[in-house]
Amino acid sequence: HQTLQSFSSEDMLLQERYGAIVRSISGNARINMRDWNFFEGDEFVGQLAPHLNPTLFFEPWADHRGMLDGLGLRLAYSDPALHRSSQPNDLMGSLVFEVLEQIRVESICPTSMSGTKKNIQNHFIAWLNEFMAKGGTEGSINLLLLAIFGGTWSRLNNAALPQLMQDTIEIPRSELYQSTGPLLEMLKRTRFKQEEFIKPALEMAQFVSNLVTKEYQDVPSIRIKRRNSSKNQFQIPWEFSDQQKHPVAENSPFANGSAMQREVYEQALSRYRIFDTAFDIEIKPLETIRMAQLISFREEIDEKISSWPIPWSRFIKTYSALFSAPVNHGFESSEEGLLNRKLLSRVITSKSAVAIHQKEYLLPKPDSTVTFLIDCSGSMKENRLAMAAWIDVMVRILDKANIPCEVLGYT
Repeated sequence: HQTLQSFSSEDMLLQERYGAIVRSISGNARINMRDWNFFEGDEFVGQLAPHLNPTLFFEPWADHRGMLDGLGLRLAYSDPALHRSSQPNDLMGSLVFEVLEQIRVESICPTSMSGTKKNIQNHFIAWLNEFMAKGGTEGSINLLLLAIFGGTWSRLNNAALPQLMQDTIEIPRSELYQSTGPLLEMLKRTRFKQEEFIKPALEMAQFVSNLVTKEYQDVPSIRIKRRNSSKNQFQIPWEFSDQQKHPVAENSPFANGSAMQREVYEQALSRYRIFDTAFDIEIKPLETIRMAQLISFREEIDEKISSWPIPWSRFIKTYSALFSAPVNHGFESSEEGLLNRKLLSRVITSKSAVAIHQKEYLLPKPDSTVTFLIDCSGSMKENRLAMAAWIDVMVRILDKANIPCEVLGYT
């Protein structure tokens, strides 16, 4: 996964587009995305249902548009203050309550937004399928959650689950129905009013918590004996709402760091403020500078570069090795290495010595990108020619070495 320092301009543009999608769905112009997390102004948007966790943007199975549409609907149709004030205090209860609220807002997606409805349903089913694929049916808690989440989603959306998923949860869902049936009906009836939806959602969350606490004494089919007791741990990452101020995801630079590092990172984010973007502009010099002036600049730079004794070949070779990694491009014949079975017959048929071995043929392949960020303020004016010439030299060297690079300036 990438860190803050390795985000390319393409990453930034993609995050900006993702932020724009959420703003359009939610109607909240203050939503933005940075470091693969969402913010409302400068406030971190936490307490997301597990299938909207930003770390899923790096998973190949996730439907990115479904995640974005789901978050947009959550911001549009859910009162966060009301939700937080009703949140259960226990871990399991808070998880169930959170997922039920997200299912609620996704189920009331306007019929005019058929594309959005399809996106969020595709992603939710993909999340449940991934949950099953990673052992979601092997532990008793996991099977219970799959039955509750799948059953609630199906009831509120009037949509069928995939057949394999239906077969998996059929027995536990039928045995739970006496308790969950009336609650599911209340959840569906009150889904358009959050304040009324909270009561049956809390009852459902409490019901699940009690089952976990009592080790499913009243539901024998869910009490599956495990060879490995660790498999009874539920597979969904979740934290209490008061602990989820800024979850350090895998894409964070401090994913494996200490608690102190994480605290420093959170404090740094909280101090950073963009007070005004009204005067921010982005320009491309080739489109805004007169051609005659560009030609004049080019001549100045070329003259400066010609005065430097630059060993181009040596620099190209050095930077190619620095920013590349060896990649296997096949095999070549050799007197040592792995035996080539196709050539073994030549040992008998050929009178001369035959190379019957082979070894990997490695070639360097760029595995990095280089970005130059230049201070273009007035204080740098006296160094402008030397800096421009040096950047030009570096770009030429990197281009010859097939290393992607870009040049950015700010003032």
